[in-house]
Amino acid sequence: MSSERYKGIKLEFKEDRVSISANNPDLGEAVEDIEADYKGKPVAIGFNARYLIDVLGVLGGDGDIEIELKDELSPSIIRKGGDEGYIYVLMPMRL
Repeated sequence: MSSERYKGIKLEFKEDRVSISANNPDLGEAVEDIEADYKGKPVAIGFNARYLIDVLGVLGGDGDIEIELKDELSPSIIRKGGDEGYIYVLMPMRL
C-alpha cells in the first residue's frame, strides 16, 4: 500500500502483538496484525517501507528478527535472532 509518494508505514508494538499499517489516500488503508514476543509499553513508530523491506530481505525469512526500540523518535536496531554478525540501524519517520 505504500508508494513512492506515501512511503511511510506504522508499526504499533503492543504486548504479544505488532500491528503494521499503511495509509495511501489513492489506494486506501491496510492493517495487518501479527504475533510477536513483545513485553513493555505500547510503542507506535513509523518507518520508510522501502528501507524496512530492504533490511528484512537481507535477513531472510527463516528465524526470528529482533527489533530494539527506545521510543518513536529514536533509531531502531534490527538484527537476526542469535546472529551477532549483522546490525542494522533504521531511522524512524514522522507519519
